[in-house]
Amino acid sequence: MEVSCPIYDKHLETTMDALWTCLALKGIRAMCSFLEGFCVKDSIQFFYLIVLCQNNLLTEEFELLGLVLWRVWFRRNRVTYDSSFFTDNGVVPWAISFLAKFKRANDVNKGVENGIVGIGINIRDCSGSVLASSSQKVIVVFTLQIAEAVALLRGLRMGNDIGMWPCDVVLDAHVIIDLLNSPVLTCSEVGLILHDKR
Repeated sequence: MEVSCPIYDKHLETTMDALWTCLALKGIRAMCSFLEGFCVKDSIQFFYLIVLCQNNLLTEEFELLGLVLWRVWFRRNRVTYDSSFFTDNGVVPWAISFLAKFKRANDVNKGVENGIVGIGINIRDCSGSVLASSSQKVIVVFTLQIAEAVALLRGLRMGNDIGMWPCDVVLDAHVIIDLLNSPVLTCSEVGLILHDKR
């Protein structure tokens, strides 16, 4: 099935066209200063473009490129399915801002190092935009399970304080999730913290 480019329908759309070579992306590519001097043949397949970028860009640049490409695809889908369009400023600056917020919220989430644990909280709306975030380093004398339970408690309190209630909670600590779903709370430090959440 042949598909025309939804922005410039004079040519057929390929993945490479949709995410890299389309004329509508020239301004976006120009905003990516880390791509300066980065020459790619139009005939290259998208997969090989990604491998080339991964091998030639710094990690931070490659992360930013991934977000830019995701936002370009999101914009393309908005044009295709919603007939709405946002400018180039809604792509690269958004990606830079999102990456900075993500790193700020997660930079201390590395586990216990020298008796310090990071507690990171992101509150997002239904479209994934970060509404509030918090990160804090805490001197610990307890286990990571308790740190996860404390992070959940702080996140719920933060959500309540800014009026984001009720809310859905996403947590990657399976032990805490299992304890929350259990009808009986344990008589441990974790159980006492989880009792606060109920």
